[in-house]
Amino acid sequence: MHGIILITGSTIQRAFLLALTDCPPDKIITDEMAKDDLMPIYYEPSELQACLNETNLIKYFSFFSQYAFTEQQLQVMKQKMDEIFPQGFPEPMLRNLGGFINEMTPEDVKKWNITSVETLTALLNMPPPDALVSAIWKSCATLDRGMEGIGKIAYLFSSFLFRTVDPPLDPSHCPQTTKDILYPKAKRAFSDRHNEFPFYFLKIEPYLGGAPQQDLTALSKNNVNMDINTFLGLRNDAVMVIEDVKNLLGKNLKDLKNFQGVEPIKGWIYKQKQSALDELGLGLQGGLPEGYIVLPQEPARRKRAALAFN
Repeated sequence: MHGIILITGSTIQRAFLLALTDCPPDKIITDEMAKDDLMPIYYEPSELQACLNETNLIKYFSFFSQYAFTEQQLQVMKQKMDEIFPQGFPEPMLRNLGGFINEMTPEDVKKWNITSVETLTALLNMPPPDALVSAIWKSCATLDRGMEGIGKIAYLFSSFLFRTVDPPLDPSHCPQTTKDILYPKAKRAFSDRHNEFPFYFLKIEPYLGGAPQQDLTALSKNNVNMDINTFLGLRNDAVMVIEDVKNLLGKNLKDLKNFQGVEPIKGWIYKQKQSALDELGLGLQGGLPEGYIVLPQEPARRKRAALAFN
């Protein structure tokens, strides 16, 4: 029987599988192999490229993400993930990224559909590299906007990010309720260096949209030279007397002129005496003539009660 090759059904099946995947038969990712934490030493990057597929990648991803793959291996596996999930990774996979988090880019994060605080918690606990933090922050827009949801999100970021992100987060586009939650947490996080300027101001500046008037007045005594964009993001009820605004803006005071029609500057000008505004030498218009005062508006409920009484 020399020269005769016996071809069995299993031989044909294995040859067919090899032709489809180019995965060496002895490298096919079995259940036993996938759960072996020494798996990284058994595979060259090219073998992972050939042997990974949608089925085994999803089924065993929680194992793979914990293994000590080399940088080359991780890059190959990330490429395979992108091929399988071009529109973004499923949320269960996001909760188990593990070592793969360092292979992600801000462009990847834009594709993520983060719908739960649990997923956000898992991502922050990995933890992500600084380059991803801002993108993850923006992804919070898809989460629950109720007060409870906002509070959880704020807590997660305040506990993890205030000391680790450089440059810090930009919460300027967040709802005012979120800014009001973030500011006291940021203030507390940096409290041990609150007398160190400009360090303290540079750290706290992104969160000043939630600062009360008394804190801004205190900052104005430290020559912080706040830029006009930060000033525009302050709470409307936190505007200060002219002297405080002058000290707070410092060398940037001249920028008030260009934004005098924008809140909160517009409302602030309306409450100042025109003569005091003139002393700034900026040409600001719209202040109170001499002899006029601004009366606080009466709450609507009190007005209705007064009318009913009459």
